[in-house]
Amino acid sequence: MQTWAWILLGVLIIFSIIFMLSLTLAISYIDGELTLSFRYGFLRIKLHPQKEKKKKEKKPSKIKKFFRLSKKKKSEPKDSSLNKDDVKLNDTDKKKIKKAKKRTKKEKKKLSYNPKEIYDFAVEMLEGLSRPMKRIVKGIRISDLELDFIIGGEDAFETALSYGRISGIVGYLIGLIQSLMTLYIKDVDITADFDAKESTYNAKMLIKLRLGTFLIAAISIIFKILVNTIKMKNKDR
Repeated sequence: MQTWAWILLGVLIIFSIIFMLSLTLAISYIDGELTLSFRYGFLRIKLHPQKEKKKKEKKPSKIKKFFRLSKKKKSEPKDSSLNKDDVKLNDTDKKKIKKAKKRTKKEKKKLSYNPKEIYDFAVEMLEGLSRPMKRIVKGIRISDLELDFIIGGEDAFETALSYGRISGIVGYLIGLIQSLMTLYIKDVDITADFDAKESTYNAKMLIKLRLGTFLIAAISIIFKILVNTIKMKNKDR
């Protein structure tokens, strides 16, 4: 095998590995503190909370001080030859020209579309974007889902009602997510504590999406938008 073939094979292997790697968003909400971090291969970026950088106050150097003082000393002489009327006339002419330019721009931007054409365009756009959007949603994987909810309150009856509502909502959301995308549950624990004065909600999860899936869907979305906009422009002509 020739050298160029080995190079091409190596490039293809590298690109396939890059596209196979997942974009991962790690989310955790523990004791009222939200933590967000982004991962891609060896790359890790903390999105929230970010470390506050202390800004150091830079003192102006002696050279800068010298130039500032020299600028202040050099004052531009006022030109008294211009009349106030001439200045006013120039200002009004400039304003008129600006208004005329704005009108022409607005007239160019106006399109002769009727409501039916706009509606048809919107429907066609949504139908075209539904497939790539479904591909993105189906490609999302939620893994290591941990929910630890302790429902409390001063009133026992209200605590019991809250426990029933939250359990129902969580169950419904888990079923909905499982129907749309892949979901791996690690632990879900929802309990009612009648002695606790306040409720506590702790949650952890990893949201993953392969870069290749995202790029293919994004390219198809951009292509559909361009095709539909060209069609609309051709109709307008």
